[in-house]
Amino acid sequence: MRTIVHITGTTSGLGEALAKTLCHEPDVYVYGYARRAATFEHERYIHVLVDLASPNSELALVLNNSADREVLINNAGWIGPVAPIGSFERGSATQMWMINTAAVMEWTNYFIAYSTSKEKSVLSISSGAGKNAIPSWSAYCASKAAIDMATRVWNLDHPSISFLAIAPGVVDTEMQADIRATHPDAFPVHQKFVDYHENGELKSPKEVAAIILPFVHHPEKAPSDIFSVRDL
Repeated sequence: MRTIVHITGTTSGLGEALAKTLCHEPDVYVYGYARRAATFEHERYIHVLVDLASPNSELALVLNNSADREVLINNAGWIGPVAPIGSFERGSATQMWMINTAAVMEWTNYFIAYSTSKEKSVLSISSGAGKNAIPSWSAYCASKAAIDMATRVWNLDHPSISFLAIAPGVVDTEMQADIRATHPDAFPVHQKFVDYHENGELKSPKEVAAIILPFVHHPEKAPSDIFSVRDL
């Protein structure tokens, strides 16, 4: 079965790990989308430059009418402003919302509307922050809560298509480095994230990609439409 997988944010972290892993799966072709140049090459990997914060970025999606299955993985994300409300840099919440939420909605909408594959599914990378309030993360928490709720609604809209929102847990990515670089005065639980790193509690992107991989191929085996890899 010829499978096409589209992944946003493939130049680092989990997106890069998923792309590299899937390229080695039999009869799987991967399209990666990012604003930076590709970090690896493979005969079944196609890299597309696009800024998800730009209007109409979803038009960069390269749909393929020869695929038996087509999968969209909404992976790209940004931590956005880490500060109490009233202290955001102007425009930062809007930019973060464009990447984390609006782009996910627009790309999913375009994919469902125009993919002609017999089978299709959508997997969005969510976060535990969508369920748990974290000080100074109001923008990020809200963006991920929105993706969880959207996933629930999409499954009501299209019962024959699988939509999943998966929280990957704490992963050793650029985002975690950005969190640790935040000034403690602006982020009351800063030390908790430093401890994750120093105590070796961060999973590698490759480890998490391996956990998520079965649900890319068999979304019907997911424990629910919204879940965390920590619960598996």
